[in-house]
Amino acid sequence: MLKSYLKAAIRNLLKYKGFSLISIIGLAASMSVCLLIIVFVKHQWSYDRFHENAGRIYHIYSDYKAPINNSSHLYATSPIGLGEVLKNETPGVEEYIRLQHYGGTVIKDDQKLNIRGLYASEAFFRMLDFELLSGNPATALREPNSIVLTQSAAERLFGEQNPVGATVSTENKDELLVTGVVADIAASTLFEFEALVSFST
Repeated sequence: MLKSYLKAAIRNLLKYKGFSLISIIGLAASMSVCLLIIVFVKHQWSYDRFHENAGRIYHIYSDYKAPINNSSHLYATSPIGLGEVLKNETPGVEEYIRLQHYGGTVIKDDQKLNIRGLYASEAFFRMLDFELLSGNPATALREPNSIVLTQSAAERLFGEQNPVGATVSTENKDELLVTGVVADIAASTLFEFEALVSFST
C-alpha cells in the first residue's frame, strides 16, 4: 500500500513539474524560516539564564514621556538613587546593583589596553554568578578606585602573573587597584565587560 502511494506521488510530481517545484520550494522556505525563528527565540531566552537566581532578577527601565506629544519611550536607565529607595520601601526587594558604562584606556608600564566595561556596585558578585578566579567577591568592588579585570584583559596587561594587588593607571593618571580577576564570559549575557570598576569610584 505504501509502495502504491509512493508511485502515485512520483507520478504526480513528474506530471505537474511546475506546481510541484513551487510547492517544494515553498515548503522548504517556510520550514527554514520557522527553524530560524525558533533558533532566534531560543537565543534571546538564553540570556543570563546561568545565574542561580535568574528568575528573581529584574532590570529596571524608565518610561519617558515626551512633554510635547506625550509619546512614550523605554530606556534601559533609571535614577541613581532608585535602588536604595526600592530596597528600603518595597517588600520583596532584597538587593540591587547600580551599573553604568565604563570605557577608556588602562595602562600598565608601557602596555596600553582600550577596555569597555561597567561601573558596578559591590553587590554585583552577590547577585550575579560570574566566576571570580582570584580576589574576594564580597570586597572586590567595595572601595573606590578598585578594578576587576577579565582573565583575558589581565593576561594582556600582566601576562601570567596574578594581578591582584597591583595597580593600573588611566589616561587621566588615576590609579586603580586590581582587586580581582573574573573568568571570561562564555554564556549569553547583557553584562558584557572587560573590566568592572567600583561604582563608588
